[in-house]
Amino acid sequence: MGKEIIFVYNAHSGKLHKLWDAAHKIVSPETYACQLCSLTHGALTMHKEWKVFKDKMIHQHELVFVYKNDFLDLYPEKISGITFPVVVQQLAGGDDFKVLLSAAALAELSSTTEFIERLEQLLTEK
Repeated sequence: MGKEIIFVYNAHSGKLHKLWDAAHKIVSPETYACQLCSLTHGALTMHKEWKVFKDKMIHQHELVFVYKNDFLDLYPEKISGITFPVVVQQLAGGDDFKVLLSAAALAELSSTTEFIERLEQLLTEK
């Protein structure tokens, strides 16, 4: 299996936060602060295209999906210079991360298809 890929959402865990996020996506999607959330999920469910890709990827990589607050709790020493949302790959030994898609790079992606294509490209680069 490949290296661990960590998807860090610019959102907080918990039921109340999830309800707030869903409402925000419906009422004012243009001001929603998590492009990763928008690329992978609609207001209530995961995008079908993302689910299919994620299910395929899970056989090649260890995938971890965390909220910003949980990532900060798990890796407080690794947050210097990281803006959320972000997709990182854990490097050999698990001591450091390589940013695959920064918040700025995610903001440039306009669709789930484009996100998947970019992620595939990054994961096949040597």
